[in-house]
Amino acid sequence: MEVILIRHTKVHNPRSVCYGQSDIGLASSFENEKDSIISKLTLTGQFTVYSSPAQRCTRLAETITSTYKIDTRLQEVNFGDWENTPWQDIPQLQLTPWMEDFVTIQPPNGESFLDLHTRVKEFITELQQNDFDKVIVITHAGVIRSILCDSLGIPLVNAFRLTIDYGSLSKLIFSDYPPQLKSLNL
Repeated sequence: MEVILIRHTKVHNPRSVCYGQSDIGLASSFENEKDSIISKLTLTGQFTVYSSPAQRCTRLAETITSTYKIDTRLQEVNFGDWENTPWQDIPQLQLTPWMEDFVTIQPPNGESFLDLHTRVKEFITELQQNDFDKVIVITHAGVIRSILCDSLGIPLVNAFRLTIDYGSLSKLIFSDYPPQLKSLNL
């Protein structure tokens, strides 16, 4: 099974707020970015599309197919009380410990990267139990990093060493062998 992981396009975030599961709008460059993404896809044959419920993902999914499936496990990390707060306004007494151990420390009323990883791993395990040839997953950088770390045996603490640009594609092949990375951040 080929799994194509697509990060949503650029967002409109002039205040530099912390957003994870908040439904933040898209930048005015959406149409151009969407066209670039679609030009990189081979949309022939049978394929299934899954999307995070965030509109920054579903808008792209709608341009690929009207029959995409929403899965809440594909949501970005929940930053809890930090959601929609400018990064510079988050108290350093909260932010510093999280930045030093984002894998296990949760923002107040939010989730850790490990929490995200647990639900994302459940999604991938379920996906592998189906008989799909090609799956397109439209989601967020944190989710993509989680999938890549799990698939390639990369410790979660190293997740942010993986660059996942807005509108980028990464491809994995799942078969009887360990997953193989076909492309990263195209």
